[in-house]
Amino acid sequence: MSRLLRPPKVRLPEELVESLWRMNPWWAGNPLPALPVTRRHLVQQIHLRLKRRLAPAVVVRGPRQIGKTTAQLHVLQDLLDSGVPPRNIFRVQADELTEIEAFSEPILRLVDWYEQEILGQTLNRAAHQGQPTYLLFDEVQNLRNWAPRVKLLVDHSTTQVLITGSSALRIELGRDSLAGRITTIEAGVLSLTEIAAFRGIDLGKPFLADNGLAPLTQQEFWRELVAHGRRLAEPRDLVFQFFSERGGFPLAHQQVDAECPESIPIGPQAITLAPQSEILAGRRAKIVTEATLSTIPYLRVSHLPARRDQPEIDFILNIGAKRIPLEVKYRRRIDPLRDTEFLRSFVENSVNEAPFGILVSLTDTDEVVDPRIVTLPLSTLMLLR
Repeated sequence: MSRLLRPPKVRLPEELVESLWRMNPWWAGNPLPALPVTRRHLVQQIHLRLKRRLAPAVVVRGPRQIGKTTAQLHVLQDLLDSGVPPRNIFRVQADELTEIEAFSEPILRLVDWYEQEILGQTLNRAAHQGQPTYLLFDEVQNLRNWAPRVKLLVDHSTTQVLITGSSALRIELGRDSLAGRITTIEAGVLSLTEIAAFRGIDLGKPFLADNGLAPLTQQEFWRELVAHGRRLAEPRDLVFQFFSERGGFPLAHQQVDAECPESIPIGPQAITLAPQSEILAGRRAKIVTEATLSTIPYLRVSHLPARRDQPEIDFILNIGAKRIPLEVKYRRRIDPLRDTEFLRSFVENSVNEAPFGILVSLTDTDEVVDPRIVTLPLSTLMLLR
Protein backbone atom coordinates (compact mmCIF):
# COMPACT_ATOMS: atom_id res chain seq x y z
CA MET A 1 0.00 0.00 0.00
CA SER A 2 1.35 3.43 -0.90
CA ARG A 3 2.57 5.36 2.09
CA LEU A 4 1.16 8.50 0.49
CA LEU A 5 -2.16 7.35 1.90
CA ARG A 6 -0.81 7.55 5.45
CA PRO A 7 1.77 9.52 7.46
CA PRO A 8 5.38 8.56 6.62
CA LYS A 9 6.08 7.54 10.19
CA VAL A 10 3.72 6.38 12.91
CA ARG A 11 4.77 5.93 16.51
CA LEU A 12 2.53 3.78 18.65
CA PRO A 13 2.42 3.94 22.46
CA GLU A 14 4.87 1.56 24.10
CA GLU A 15 2.04 -0.35 25.80
CA LEU A 16 0.35 -0.91 22.43
CA VAL A 17 3.56 -2.12 20.81
CA GLU A 18 4.07 -4.59 23.66
CA SER A 19 0.52 -5.88 23.15
CA LEU A 20 1.12 -6.37 19.42
CA TRP A 21 4.30 -8.36 20.04
CA ARG A 22 2.44 -10.47 22.59
CA MET A 23 -0.30 -11.17 20.02
CA ASN A 24 2.30 -12.16 17.41
CA PRO A 25 4.79 -14.39 19.29
CA TRP A 26 5.94 -16.05 16.03
CA TRP A 27 7.80 -12.83 15.12
CA ALA A 28 10.27 -13.69 17.87
CA GLY A 29 10.35 -17.38 16.99
CA ASN A 30 7.99 -18.39 19.79
CA PRO A 31 5.15 -20.91 19.29
CA LEU A 32 1.45 -20.19 19.34
CA PRO A 33 -0.55 -21.09 22.44
CA ALA A 34 -1.57 -24.76 22.57
CA LEU A 35 -4.51 -25.32 20.23
CA PRO A 36 -7.18 -28.05 20.33
CA VAL A 37 -6.25 -31.11 18.30
CA THR A 38 -9.74 -31.36 16.83
CA ARG A 39 -10.50 -28.77 14.18
CA ARG A 40 -13.80 -27.35 13.09
CA HIS A 41 -14.80 -27.67 9.42
CA LEU A 42 -14.56 -23.90 9.50
CA VAL A 43 -10.77 -24.12 9.20
CA GLN A 44 -10.91 -25.93 5.87
CA GLN A 45 -13.58 -23.53 4.60
CA ILE A 46 -11.28 -20.60 5.34
CA HIS A 47 -8.31 -22.26 3.65
CA LEU A 48 -10.40 -22.99 0.57
CA ARG A 49 -11.41 -19.35 0.20
CA LEU A 50 -7.88 -18.09 0.77
CA LYS A 51 -6.52 -20.56 -1.77
CA ARG A 52 -9.12 -19.75 -4.42
CA ARG A 53 -8.86 -16.01 -3.73
CA LEU A 54 -12.59 -15.63 -4.15
CA ALA A 55 -12.16 -12.19 -2.60
CA PRO A 56 -9.26 -10.35 -0.94
CA ALA A 57 -10.98 -10.54 2.46
CA VAL A 58 -12.56 -13.54 4.19
CA VAL A 59 -15.04 -12.64 6.92
CA VAL A 60 -16.05 -15.19 9.57
CA ARG A 61 -18.94 -14.11 11.74
CA GLY A 62 -20.82 -15.79 14.55
CA PRO A 63 -21.54 -15.57 18.28
CA ARG A 64 -18.81 -15.58 20.90
CA GLN A 65 -17.43 -18.89 22.13
CA ILE A 66 -18.33 -20.57 18.83
CA GLY A 67 -14.70 -21.20 17.81
CA LYS A 68 -13.88 -18.30 15.46
CA THR A 69 -10.66 -17.28 17.20
CA THR A 70 -9.48 -20.87 17.50
CA ALA A 71 -10.19 -21.44 13.80
CA GLN A 72 -8.23 -18.30 12.93
CA LEU A 73 -5.27 -19.54 14.99
CA HIS A 74 -5.47 -22.97 13.33
CA VAL A 75 -5.27 -21.25 9.94
CA LEU A 76 -2.36 -19.14 11.15
CA GLN A 77 -0.48 -22.21 12.36
CA ASP A 78 -1.06 -23.89 9.01
CA LEU A 79 0.34 -20.88 7.18
CA LEU A 80 3.47 -20.97 9.32
CA ASP A 81 3.82 -24.72 8.83
CA SER A 82 3.50 -24.26 5.04
CA GLY A 83 6.53 -21.96 5.02
CA VAL A 84 5.02 -18.47 5.16
CA PRO A 85 7.66 -16.26 6.85
CA PRO A 86 6.54 -15.42 10.41
CA ARG A 87 6.88 -11.67 9.83
CA ASN A 88 4.55 -11.87 6.84
CA ILE A 89 1.62 -12.55 9.17
CA PHE A 90 0.11 -9.78 11.30
CA ARG A 91 -2.66 -10.59 13.76
CA VAL A 92 -4.65 -8.10 15.81
CA GLN A 93 -6.93 -9.10 18.69
CA ALA A 94 -9.03 -5.96 18.48
CA ASP A 95 -10.99 -6.42 21.71
CA GLU A 96 -7.72 -6.39 23.69
CA LEU A 97 -6.31 -3.15 22.29
CA THR A 98 -8.00 -0.39 24.26
CA GLU A 99 -5.00 1.89 23.56
CA ILE A 100 -5.84 2.03 19.85
CA GLU A 101 -9.13 3.83 20.55
CA ALA A 102 -7.20 7.12 20.62
CA PHE A 103 -6.43 6.83 16.89
CA SER A 104 -8.96 8.05 14.33
CA GLU A 105 -7.89 5.43 11.78
CA PRO A 106 -6.79 2.46 13.90
CA ILE A 107 -6.52 -0.18 11.16
CA LEU A 108 -4.42 2.05 8.89
CA ARG A 109 -2.17 3.10 11.75
CA LEU A 110 -1.64 -0.51 12.84
CA VAL A 111 -0.86 -1.72 9.31
CA ASP A 112 1.46 1.25 8.70
CA TRP A 113 3.37 0.41 11.89
CA TYR A 114 3.51 -3.25 10.83
CA GLU A 115 4.96 -2.36 7.40
CA GLN A 116 7.60 -0.09 8.88
CA GLU A 117 8.64 -1.95 12.01
CA ILE A 118 8.01 -5.65 11.29
CA LEU A 119 7.71 -6.35 7.56
CA GLY A 120 10.33 -3.74 6.65
CA GLN A 121 8.60 -2.88 3.39
CA THR A 122 5.17 -2.17 1.96
CA LEU A 123 2.66 -4.95 1.48
CA ASN A 124 2.87 -4.49 -2.29
CA ARG A 125 6.65 -4.67 -2.37
CA ALA A 126 6.54 -7.93 -0.42
CA ALA A 127 4.00 -9.28 -2.94
CA HIS A 128 6.22 -8.30 -5.89
CA GLN A 129 9.04 -10.25 -4.25
CA GLY A 130 6.85 -13.36 -4.09
CA GLN A 131 6.16 -13.04 -0.36
CA PRO A 132 2.41 -13.08 0.28
CA THR A 133 1.22 -11.32 3.40
CA TYR A 134 -1.73 -12.06 5.66
CA LEU A 135 -3.56 -9.62 7.93
CA LEU A 136 -5.72 -11.24 10.61
CA PHE A 137 -8.20 -9.13 12.58
CA ASP A 138 -10.11 -10.81 15.42
CA GLU A 139 -13.30 -9.12 16.73
CA VAL A 140 -12.78 -6.44 14.11
CA GLN A 141 -16.04 -4.63 14.95
CA ASN A 142 -14.20 -3.09 17.90
CA LEU A 143 -12.03 -1.00 15.55
CA ARG A 144 -13.43 2.36 14.41
CA ASN A 145 -14.31 2.63 10.69
CA TRP A 146 -13.04 -0.90 10.11
CA ALA A 147 -14.99 -1.66 6.93
CA PRO A 148 -14.01 1.35 4.75
CA ARG A 149 -10.41 1.06 5.96
CA VAL A 150 -10.22 -2.64 5.08
CA LYS A 151 -11.63 -1.66 1.67
CA LEU A 152 -8.84 0.89 1.32
CA LEU A 153 -6.26 -1.74 2.23
CA VAL A 154 -7.40 -4.38 -0.23
CA ASP A 155 -7.97 -1.83 -3.00
CA HIS A 156 -4.42 -0.46 -2.79
CA SER A 157 -2.37 -3.47 -1.77
CA THR A 158 -1.87 -7.12 -2.66
CA THR A 159 -2.59 -8.86 0.60
CA GLN A 160 -5.16 -11.26 2.03
CA VAL A 161 -7.26 -10.39 5.05
CA LEU A 162 -8.99 -12.78 7.46
CA ILE A 163 -11.57 -11.10 9.66
CA THR A 164 -13.67 -12.47 12.51
CA GLY A 165 -16.48 -10.72 14.35
CA SER A 166 -19.16 -11.64 16.86
CA SER A 167 -21.51 -8.68 16.33
CA ALA A 168 -23.67 -9.85 13.44
CA LEU A 169 -25.28 -6.42 13.06
CA ARG A 170 -22.04 -4.47 12.99
CA ILE A 171 -20.37 -6.98 10.68
CA GLU A 172 -23.38 -6.90 8.37
CA LEU A 173 -23.19 -3.09 8.21
CA GLY A 174 -19.65 -3.42 6.92
CA ARG A 175 -20.72 -5.60 3.99
CA ASP A 176 -21.98 -2.58 2.03
CA SER A 177 -18.59 -0.87 2.18
CA LEU A 178 -16.86 -4.11 1.18
CA ALA A 179 -19.20 -5.20 -1.60
CA GLY A 180 -17.31 -7.42 -4.04
CA ARG A 181 -14.28 -7.57 -1.78
CA ILE A 182 -15.33 -10.11 0.85
CA THR A 183 -16.54 -13.67 1.08
CA THR A 184 -18.46 -14.42 4.26
CA ILE A 185 -18.60 -17.63 6.30
CA GLU A 186 -21.19 -18.15 9.02
CA ALA A 187 -19.66 -19.85 12.05
CA GLY A 188 -22.60 -21.67 13.57
CA VAL A 189 -22.86 -24.20 16.34
CA LEU A 190 -21.07 -27.52 16.00
CA SER A 191 -22.45 -29.90 13.43
CA LEU A 192 -22.97 -33.56 14.28
CA THR A 193 -19.85 -34.55 12.34
CA GLU A 194 -17.84 -32.02 14.36
CA ILE A 195 -19.27 -33.20 17.68
CA ALA A 196 -18.44 -36.74 16.63
CA ALA A 197 -14.83 -35.70 16.00
CA PHE A 198 -14.62 -34.11 19.46
CA ARG A 199 -15.96 -37.35 20.94
CA GLY A 200 -13.76 -39.70 18.92
CA ILE A 201 -16.76 -41.11 16.99
CA ASP A 202 -16.63 -41.67 13.24
CA LEU A 203 -19.48 -39.98 11.38
CA GLY A 204 -17.38 -39.24 8.33
CA LYS A 205 -17.16 -35.92 6.53
CA PRO A 206 -20.02 -33.47 5.96
CA PHE A 207 -22.35 -34.95 3.36
CA LEU A 208 -22.52 -31.65 1.47
CA ALA A 209 -19.11 -30.74 0.10
CA ASP A 210 -18.07 -27.08 0.23
CA ASN A 211 -18.28 -26.85 -3.54
CA GLY A 212 -21.49 -25.12 -4.56
CA LEU A 213 -25.21 -25.60 -4.01
CA ALA A 214 -26.19 -27.57 -7.12
CA PRO A 215 -26.61 -30.87 -5.18
CA LEU A 216 -29.33 -29.32 -3.02
CA THR A 217 -31.54 -28.91 -6.10
CA GLN A 218 -31.36 -32.64 -6.88
CA GLN A 219 -33.87 -34.93 -5.22
CA GLU A 220 -31.52 -37.88 -5.60
CA PHE A 221 -28.94 -36.07 -3.44
CA TRP A 222 -31.47 -35.80 -0.60
CA ARG A 223 -32.46 -39.45 -0.94
CA GLU A 224 -28.80 -40.40 -0.75
CA LEU A 225 -28.55 -38.29 2.41
CA VAL A 226 -31.48 -40.24 3.88
CA ALA A 227 -29.72 -43.53 3.09
CA HIS A 228 -26.46 -42.14 4.50
CA GLY A 229 -28.18 -41.27 7.77
CA ARG A 230 -29.74 -44.72 8.07
CA ARG A 231 -26.41 -46.44 7.47
CA LEU A 232 -24.95 -44.39 10.33
CA ALA A 233 -28.07 -44.59 12.50
CA GLU A 234 -26.37 -45.86 15.65
CA PRO A 235 -23.48 -43.34 15.87
CA ARG A 236 -25.72 -40.60 14.42
CA ASP A 237 -28.31 -41.03 17.18
CA LEU A 238 -25.62 -41.19 19.86
CA VAL A 239 -24.03 -37.93 18.70
CA PHE A 240 -27.44 -36.29 18.31
CA GLN A 241 -28.11 -37.16 21.94
CA PHE A 242 -24.84 -35.43 22.91
CA PHE A 243 -26.02 -32.39 20.95
CA SER A 244 -29.38 -32.50 22.70
CA GLU A 245 -27.71 -32.61 26.10
CA ARG A 246 -24.96 -30.04 25.61
CA GLY A 247 -25.86 -27.93 22.59
CA GLY A 248 -23.42 -27.12 19.83
CA PHE A 249 -20.78 -24.94 21.48
CA PRO A 250 -17.24 -26.37 21.29
CA LEU A 251 -16.37 -25.77 24.94
CA ALA A 252 -19.24 -27.98 26.10
CA HIS A 253 -17.85 -30.92 24.15
CA GLN A 254 -14.21 -30.31 24.98
CA GLN A 255 -15.03 -30.52 28.69
CA VAL A 256 -17.03 -33.71 28.45
CA ASP A 257 -16.48 -34.63 32.08
CA ALA A 258 -17.94 -31.39 33.41
CA GLU A 259 -21.52 -31.25 34.57
CA CYS A 260 -23.70 -29.70 31.91
CA PRO A 261 -27.48 -29.36 32.14
CA GLU A 262 -29.62 -30.43 29.23
CA SER A 263 -29.66 -27.37 27.01
CA ILE A 264 -31.62 -28.40 23.90
CA PRO A 265 -33.93 -31.28 24.91
CA ILE A 266 -34.95 -32.32 21.41
CA GLY A 267 -33.76 -35.92 21.37
CA PRO A 268 -36.53 -38.49 20.81
CA GLN A 269 -36.13 -39.78 24.36
CA ALA A 270 -36.86 -36.27 25.71
CA ILE A 271 -40.32 -36.16 24.15
CA THR A 272 -42.86 -37.69 26.48
CA LEU A 273 -46.53 -38.40 25.95
CA ALA A 274 -47.34 -34.89 27.16
CA PRO A 275 -48.43 -32.80 24.14
CA GLN A 276 -46.65 -29.73 25.51
CA SER A 277 -43.24 -31.45 25.40
CA GLU A 278 -43.74 -32.33 21.74
CA ILE A 279 -44.77 -28.75 20.88
CA LEU A 280 -41.76 -27.31 22.72
CA ALA A 281 -39.38 -29.77 21.06
CA GLY A 282 -40.88 -28.89 17.68
CA ARG A 283 -40.16 -25.20 18.19
CA ARG A 284 -36.58 -25.94 19.18
CA ALA A 285 -36.19 -28.28 16.21
CA LYS A 286 -37.09 -25.40 13.90
CA ILE A 287 -34.43 -23.24 15.51
CA VAL A 288 -31.83 -25.98 15.04
CA THR A 289 -32.96 -26.49 11.45
CA GLU A 290 -32.55 -22.80 10.70
CA ALA A 291 -29.13 -22.73 12.38
CA THR A 292 -28.02 -25.72 10.29
CA LEU A 293 -29.20 -24.21 7.02
CA SER A 294 -27.70 -20.79 7.82
CA THR A 295 -24.18 -22.23 7.88
CA ILE A 296 -24.34 -23.64 4.34
CA PRO A 297 -22.23 -21.19 2.32
CA TYR A 298 -24.14 -18.99 -0.14
CA LEU A 299 -27.51 -20.62 0.59
CA ARG A 300 -30.38 -18.11 0.78
CA VAL A 301 -33.04 -19.30 3.21
CA SER A 302 -36.37 -17.54 3.53
CA HIS A 303 -39.70 -18.03 5.28
CA LEU A 304 -43.03 -18.03 3.46
CA PRO A 305 -45.86 -16.62 5.59
CA ALA A 306 -49.40 -17.75 4.97
CA ARG A 307 -51.39 -15.92 2.31
CA ARG A 308 -54.87 -16.27 0.99
CA ASP A 309 -53.73 -18.31 -2.00
CA GLN A 310 -50.93 -20.30 -0.37
CA PRO A 311 -50.10 -21.86 3.03
CA GLU A 312 -47.23 -21.01 5.34
CA ILE A 313 -43.93 -22.85 4.72
CA ASP A 314 -41.26 -23.00 7.44
CA PHE A 315 -38.27 -22.56 5.12
CA ILE A 316 -37.60 -22.01 1.43
CA LEU A 317 -34.18 -22.91 0.01
CA ASN A 318 -33.56 -20.43 -2.82
CA ILE A 319 -31.00 -21.78 -5.27
CA GLY A 320 -30.95 -20.02 -8.62
CA ALA A 321 -34.45 -20.27 -10.07
CA LYS A 322 -35.29 -23.26 -7.86
CA ARG A 323 -37.23 -22.92 -4.61
CA ILE A 324 -37.14 -26.00 -2.38
CA PRO A 325 -39.76 -25.94 0.41
CA LEU A 326 -38.85 -27.45 3.78
CA GLU A 327 -41.28 -28.15 6.61
CA VAL A 328 -40.42 -29.30 10.16
CA LYS A 329 -42.90 -31.82 11.64
CA TYR A 330 -41.13 -32.86 14.80
CA ARG A 331 -43.55 -35.37 16.30
CA ARG A 332 -43.73 -39.05 17.22
CA ARG A 333 -45.96 -39.95 14.30
CA ILE A 334 -46.19 -38.40 10.84
CA ASP A 335 -49.55 -38.18 9.15
CA PRO A 336 -48.68 -38.80 5.46
CA LEU A 337 -51.53 -36.56 4.22
CA ARG A 338 -52.03 -33.86 6.84
CA ASP A 339 -48.32 -33.25 7.52
CA THR A 340 -47.39 -32.99 3.83
CA GLU A 341 -50.36 -30.91 2.70
CA PHE A 342 -48.50 -27.59 2.59
CA LEU A 343 -45.48 -29.08 0.85
CA ARG A 344 -47.62 -30.73 -1.79
CA SER A 345 -49.52 -27.52 -2.38
CA PHE A 346 -46.29 -25.60 -2.86
CA VAL A 347 -44.77 -28.17 -5.23
CA GLU A 348 -47.95 -28.37 -7.29
CA ASN A 349 -47.90 -24.63 -7.93
CA SER A 350 -45.73 -24.34 -11.07
CA VAL A 351 -44.95 -20.69 -10.30
CA ASN A 352 -42.77 -21.82 -7.38
CA GLU A 353 -40.27 -23.77 -9.54
CA ALA A 354 -40.16 -26.44 -6.79
CA PRO A 355 -39.12 -29.87 -8.09
CA PHE A 356 -39.73 -31.52 -4.70
CA GLY A 357 -40.24 -30.81 -1.00
CA ILE A 358 -38.44 -31.79 2.21
CA LEU A 359 -40.08 -32.92 5.45
CA VAL A 360 -37.89 -32.86 8.59
CA SER A 361 -39.15 -35.39 11.13
CA LEU A 362 -38.30 -36.67 14.60
CA THR A 363 -37.04 -40.10 13.54
CA ASP A 364 -36.51 -42.19 10.42
CA THR A 365 -39.89 -42.95 8.91
CA ASP A 366 -41.38 -44.56 5.80
CA GLU A 367 -44.90 -43.24 6.37
CA VAL A 368 -44.71 -40.61 3.61
CA VAL A 369 -44.94 -42.36 0.25
CA ASP A 370 -45.44 -39.35 -2.02
CA PRO A 371 -42.44 -39.49 -4.41
CA ARG A 372 -42.27 -35.68 -4.46
CA ILE A 373 -41.52 -35.50 -0.72
CA VAL A 374 -38.18 -36.44 0.85
CA THR A 375 -38.56 -37.24 4.56
CA LEU A 376 -35.56 -37.28 6.88
CA PRO A 377 -35.00 -36.82 10.62
CA LEU A 378 -33.38 -33.67 11.98
CA SER A 379 -30.34 -35.73 12.99
CA THR A 380 -29.77 -36.69 9.35
CA LEU A 381 -30.28 -33.12 8.13
CA MET A 382 -27.49 -32.09 10.49
CA LEU A 383 -25.11 -34.47 8.70
CA LEU A 384 -25.10 -32.05 5.76
CA ARG A 385 -22.34 -30.00 7.36
